Amino acid sequence: MRNILILSVFIVVILGVGGFFSMYKYPGQIKSLQTELDGVQSQIAALDGIEAQFLKLQKLIIIEELKLANLNKQIIPDVRSSQTYAYFNSIVNHAGELKFDMIYSDRVEYDDYGFNVYNIRGESSFEDLYKFIWYVERGPQIYKFKNVSLRGVESSQRRSNLIIRFDLELHALFAEVHDLPMIKRTLDSVVVAKVNDPFNPRLKRRLPPNRGNLIEVERSELKAVIPGKAFIADHHGKVRVVKVGDRVYLGYATKIDVANNRVEFSLNKNGKVRKFVLRLRFRN
Repeated sequence: MRNILILSVFIVVILGVGGFFSMYKYPGQIKSLQTELDGVQSQIAALDGIEAQFLKLQKLIIIEELKLANLNKQIIPDVRSSQTYAYFNSIVNHAGELKFDMIYSDRVEYDDYGFNVYNIRGESSFEDLYKFIWYVERGPQIYKFKNVSLRGVESSQRRSNLIIRFDLELHALFAEVHDLPMIKRTLDSVVVAKVNDPFNPRLKRRLPPNRGNLIEVERSELKAVIPGKAFIADHHGKVRVVKVGDRVYLGYATKIDVANNRVEFSLNKNGKVRKFVLRLRFRN
């Protein structure tokens, strides 16, 4: 009888322990392992397209490297006026004969890029001006023209095409971009396309010679105005004083408007009389 009781107790203990593991411990471990297994399977499923994505990314890297290798503009972190002047002197050596002055006007900055603003005024033949603009736009450095104003001027010194007076607003761009390769292009690499001169008239008027070395106001720049007098720089850069009634080439001065910083002239070109106005140029 005693043995039976001991055996019964032993069986009850075994059943209790087995029930604990079967009903509580093992199901919890199985659930935890199943959750871990599901996570591993999800990771494996996520890796199914990784090879294709890697190949696609590798192709994109190769394309971007080719773009950088063929980069035709040099991006620099800053542009100084001295650099711009030196660069433009090099362009003039390629483009031809231009007479102009350039004024630094403003600097505009954003988060990671900006530009300097310059105003350029001068004169040249259309061909040389066209080549100058072409070299600036397509040269190795990043310069863009914002505004371009051109005016053809008849002169006693030129019997063929007109002289072109121009006013240009130029932006010199800069940006902080790291690890860009140096470009191989130079101004010598620029090829200028041919173009016809739209300012070349079919019928050319023969203007009278400027025998008295009078100021050619259409080629000049107003420097200052005071009551009764205007100070005007001719196309050679010489400053002359002009009063109302003074003779100029093809006409005379008719009005000095101090309030509006302008001088008016009346010009007679082979019987066709028209008004011409010089305005004072301001720095921003």
